[in-house]
Amino acid sequence: MKQSIYSIVTYRILGFPFFTGLVLVVMVILFLKFLINYIRFGAEAIEYTSKTNRTSIKAVYDRISEQCTECKTTKVITKGHCNICGAKQ
Repeated sequence: MKQSIYSIVTYRILGFPFFTGLVLVVMVILFLKFLINYIRFGAEAIEYTSKTNRTSIKAVYDRISEQCTECKTTKVITKGHCNICGAKQ
């Protein structure tokens, strides 16, 4: 059964305020989520909003720039080995 264009337009006009209200509620919730994360984490708020892994950028930097126990350098340690002397960490 075909509907007339007038009934389709009428249904869409009547449904538009409810759809707009739903979209506004979701936008306010997302805004509050971003605001809370910005207050808690500062510049890393965008990273923490969508990820479950909450390792901060500073914690990652501290981990990869540990001091080697063998050669006493503060160079990047990857995969458990010092990049300078090759000692296992």
